[in-house]
Parts: sequence; structure tokens; C-alpha cells
Amino acid sequence: MKNLIAVFALSALALTSCDKFHKQDSAAPNAEKVSVTGRATMAGAPPPAPMQAQDAQKPDASVAKLAYSHRLAIEMAADKVSPRFQKTRDACLSGQLQGCTLVHATIQIGNPQTGQPPYADIQVRLPHDKVKAFEETLLTPLAGEDKEGPNVRERSTDAEDLTYALQDVERRLAQLKDYRDRLEILAKRGDAKTQDLIAIEEKISEVQSEIEQIQAAQRGLNLRVDTELYSVSLSAVPTLATARSPLAE
Repeated sequence: MKNLIAVFALSALALTSCDKFHKQDSAAPNAEKVSVTGRATMAGAPPPAPMQAQDAQKPDASVAKLAYSHRLAIEMAADKVSPRFQKTRDACLSGQLQGCTLVHATIQIGNPQTGQPPYADIQVRLPHDKVKAFEETLLTPLAGEDKEGPNVRERSTDAEDLTYALQDVERRLAQLKDYRDRLEILAKRGDAKTQDLIAIEEKISEVQSEIEQIQAAQRGLNLRVDTELYSVSLSAVPTLATARSPLAE
């Protein structure tokens, strides 16, 4: 019995000594951001290479886990904002763009009588090889529109390095799984008392719950690496009727 308690105490000590993992949301710990504004093209970045074991503190750029996000602002005639919004949104929802996931879509119809122009926002998540097709769908001229299509006013790309964050997750998972395995060995001992078994099972359940939470965070990080976030704003070309200035009044 003393041996059982001693082993259990050592297991608890091992878990306590582990670094506490913090959940990831929009920003991950130890993540590095690189911003590239005004890129000539918005073609999707190639999928990063698989992770490999490394001894160096800083990961090799060739295996860095990067999460790409793009921002595009375009202007067009006021009567083309709503049709382009619907066309782009429907292309994602209908499956026309394979792998496209609609994250956010909103539109303000506007009011010509008060001079309020229409405005729309769309945000989607795309596989690396579908980013170019999405942009082509977005910028293709609509019926009655100039052949050059809408005017691109701003574009930018951000790359967030999640390599360290994913390594932290993997290390934490390995520690917890090892701890869980040692607890399960204790639970199978034939000389364990009922009270000890109950305590061990409670601890196993607690550790398993934490493992599942971290695995969910890991899936979220991998999703950000395996896909690209694309945000688009659609606005009407300013006119004298919509400009809010003393001259317009």
C-alpha cells in the first residue's frame, strides 16, 4: 500500500511540474507574425513541409508552420456591390469553390436618398490551392460592368508562425499521455484498495479531459496552418452624391 501511494505521489508530482498549456484562439503563444502589404499577387501559399525533429531552438524556415491571412478591399459601382456579394457568398456555400468555408458575411444595402452607399464584408477560409480561384471569382466582371472589373484599393497578406505553438502542444500532449499511462498501470495493480482505485480513476478522468481539450486546440492550430483566411470588403466608388462634405451638401 505504501508503495502504491508513493508511486501515485510521484505521478502527481510529474504532472504538476509540467508547463501549463494555454488555449489558443486568434493568437497563439510563441507565434511570430510577418506582414506583407501590397503584394503583386494573392496566389495561395504552398502548404508548409511536414514537421521534423530539430535540435536548434529556432525552427528551420523550410518546415515553419505558417498561418496565412489575406485582406482585399475593392470598389465598384454602387449597384454592383450586392450582386458581387451574393455571387461570392453563394460560390462558397454551394460548393462551387471546393473546400471553401464561409466564416462571415454581412451587407449594408445603403440608401441612395440619404446618400448612404452600400457596403459588404465577406470572410472565408480556403485550402492553399483554392485562394487564386476565389480571387478570380471575386474579381470577374459582372454583367454591365467594365471588362477590368472592380477597382482594387488595398491588399495585404499576414503570415503568423505557429511552429513554436504546435511544438508546445505536442510536448504537453506527450507529457499528459505518459502520465495517464502510468496512472492506468496503477489502476491495474491487484493489491490496490477500492479507495485508492477510485482516486486513481478520478485522476485518469481529469487527465483525459485535459488531453481532449489540448487536442481540440491542436486541431484549431493545424486548421490555421492547412488553410488560409481571406477577408474582403466591397464598397461603392465614392460620388458627389455620396461624399459627405460641404461641397456635396
